[in-house]
Amino acid sequence: MTACLLVVCEAAADFRTASELVDRVLCERVEWLEPTLLPSVRQWWEYDSEHPFLLWPSLKETVQRLGLQRLRPRSRFNGELGAPDAAAADIALQFAAWIQKSADVAAVLLIRDTDKDEERRRGLEQARILDGHSWPFSIVLGVAHPRREAWVLTGFEAQDSGEAARLKLQQERLGYDPCANSEQLTASSKGAGPDPKRVHRDAKRVLHDLTGGDFEREAQCWRSTPLARLKARGQANGLASYLQELEDQLVPLFSPRSTPRP
Repeated sequence: MTACLLVVCEAAADFRTASELVDRVLCERVEWLEPTLLPSVRQWWEYDSEHPFLLWPSLKETVQRLGLQRLRPRSRFNGELGAPDAAAADIALQFAAWIQKSADVAAVLLIRDTDKDEERRRGLEQARILDGHSWPFSIVLGVAHPRREAWVLTGFEAQDSGEAARLKLQQERLGYDPCANSEQLTASSKGAGPDPKRVHRDAKRVLHDLTGGDFEREAQCWRSTPLARLKARGQANGLASYLQELEDQLVPLFSPRSTPRP
């Protein structure tokens, strides 16, 4: 049986990173699963033929297009006001519950950047918990702090003298290793003003400087770096937590003797 996975994210790059990490974890943690079998055991829910994911910015439009205006976020979450993203995540999960009737959704992955607002994770956590019952699928939270590029930097390892020199330059500019301490970087260079240090600390800019803007080189950072190393370096930027959530919530779906954690 094929498991349908719905990914809610901010951009195609976020989907590529998050989904390829899903496949890596599944293949490494599910004993019988080989990479060649992946297409037959898991599929991505498609918004359309070009988007095997649902975008946070288009969530409202999608709900309206499908005539689901009746979906409304909860006003309270376990008696508390919703933190940032709680309402949007609640709508996304309600949407997943609605399409489950036809798509048989096995899990929903909520992928989000904090953009330096760490309350966003609390909002997603609030939406994940229902009073008195549970959602009819597993839920995985992937919260990148401050953004996806920090996760990619976690897996960057210099492959030649040129990359080693660029990494050393970044370390000298920043005063720390941006790959081991990517959570210290900023979420955007917009509004950096006259302070060049703020520009140098932008995660997107640092990643571009190290990889030369080459997507295939960037992708090697999460495709090839051992998961154990990604976890060790990703303790503070949300990557370690995401990888653990994949093990806790998705792996059991492919291991009949186990059950996901609540």
